[in-house]
Amino acid sequence: MVPLYEYHCLTCQENFTFRHSYKETISECHLCKSTGCVEKVLSKANIVLKKALSSKEPIGQITNESINDARQDLEIQKKELKKKNK
Repeated sequence: MVPLYEYHCLTCQENFTFRHSYKETISECHLCKSTGCVEKVLSKANIVLKKALSSKEPIGQITNESINDARQDLEIQKKELKKKNK
């Protein structure tokens, strides 16, 4: 199975996902078609894995902390969306 990567376009400020092999790179936004303005978004899973490999904390504790951080981020985003929609 080919991995799914998330990207952010600096031109249109939108995120999009794209499946490709590890060795491939994306330089064009699939939404606005601008070239040279795309950045790969680092996923939380990668951050947790890197922290687990470099830490002496138990993996379960690191995972729970990451889940709680994600919940807090979602709550903040939810409040911001409610303010926008009013």
